Amino acid sequence: MRHSVRGLAIVIFLSLFAACSTAVDPSNPYDPATPSDQQAKGEVKGTVTLERVTDYTGALVSLEGTSLTAVTDATGVFTLTGAKAGTYSVTVTKEGFRQAKVTGVVVALGKSTAVGEIVVSVARGVVSGEVSVAELADFSGVAVMLSTAGGDTSGVPELKALPAPAPDGGTVEVETFATVTASDGRWALSDVPAGQYFVVVSKEGFQTQCAGLVTILTDGEKKSVGRLDLVSSSAIARFADAAGVM
Repeated sequence: MRHSVRGLAIVIFLSLFAACSTAVDPSNPYDPATPSDQQAKGEVKGTVTLERVTDYTGALVSLEGTSLTAVTDATGVFTLTGAKAGTYSVTVTKEGFRQAKVTGVVVALGKSTAVGEIVVSVARGVVSGEVSVAELADFSGVAVMLSTAGGDTSGVPELKALPAPAPDGGTVEVETFATVTASDGRWALSDVPAGQYFVVVSKEGFQTQCAGLVTILTDGEKKSVGRLDLVSSSAIARFADAAGVM
């Protein structure tokens, strides 16, 4: 009987020892078995490059499934701190640009994860309109040009009469996109990068017209400038002569 009691005591002791040896130490933040809110946090680092610009300030970087965000500096560098261990997607957003996403980003306990360079493409949209040509039944062949606002227009004759660039301390090279109208006068320019543009329509023997400014901000945005009417230069001359006589 005495041996049975002693044996039972040994079994109980060994069971308690085994239980204690496998218990989680909540003071060890690097133990994967530690409750997640007590585990060491990791971070995600990287660089954002924005298409068509040289200052990468202000892109918002987010760790999906969390409230963690960071904003890029002028060189595009960002750091997301305080991330729990796990697998995430990193998203980048900025007005005038398409959203970019990197999936499968693994964050380990207390470690820094580098995602490298994230290239963010500029948003692109569609600009369209319609042109009517006085005294003609076929409106095809009218030249339509979009030109970036705020640039040096000295090299583009059609833009000489437009407002001068804002005094921002520098000169921006004009970027143009061009097409021609169909027989019904309709036209469209797709894949136009985000920005502000002058719309100019012209045809030999007719007075050039400008639709003013049109702005593309979001990806897939569609803007119509409506209809522009071209009047022949000879008709304008006749009107001027008549006005002078009167």
